[in-house]
Amino acid sequence: MDFANQLGNSVAYALHTATYNPEAEAYAKKKEDAKAEQTAVKDDQEKATAAAAAAAEVAKDAAAKKEADEARRTFRIPRLLGRVVTYTFYAMILVGLFFMSLASASYAVNLNLYRPWMQRIFYAVYGCLFSLISFPYIVFYRRWWLGHTIPNYGLLPLFEAGEASGFVQTYLPFLVFTADEHVKDTMEWEGRLAL
Repeated sequence: MDFANQLGNSVAYALHTATYNPEAEAYAKKKEDAKAEQTAVKDDQEKATAAAAAAAEVAKDAAAKKEADEARRTFRIPRLLGRVVTYTFYAMILVGLFFMSLASASYAVNLNLYRPWMQRIFYAVYGCLFSLISFPYIVFYRRWWLGHTIPNYGLLPLFEAGEASGFVQTYLPFLVFTADEHVKDTMEWEGRLAL
């Protein structure tokens, strides 16, 4: 056994002396140190570049904010007129949509006066909600294309004069209508739907 240990030690020593080169190891260590230093320098440069970019962005945002604040503080006629025109346009669109919805609800109720008051309320709601569909249908197709007249018994004639309470008749007269013989003329669809 002693011989086997001695032989193993001899082989290990021979391999170590054959492969060990102090100059090569010093060169490899020097190369690793240079690479680590290069990586550290590169990381420092990237951090400095990112910090400079962030500082430039902050400065740019601050300058833009300062310029916007300065622009808001100074009075300019073109900006005033532009805002007036813009807000007037939006207000006219909203008012137009409101009146179109109200007219659609009114037309839908006036065309269905022969139905009970609960259904007339339903027609007022759907006429208002779907005014983008019902308004062109009633005004352009029914009235203009077909030439049918639209009865007008009131703004939103939901309740017949006999059905409405005294409060509604006194304070909300636009919701009350008086039926006549022409109310049945709006039943034009009833005969077509019966099979």
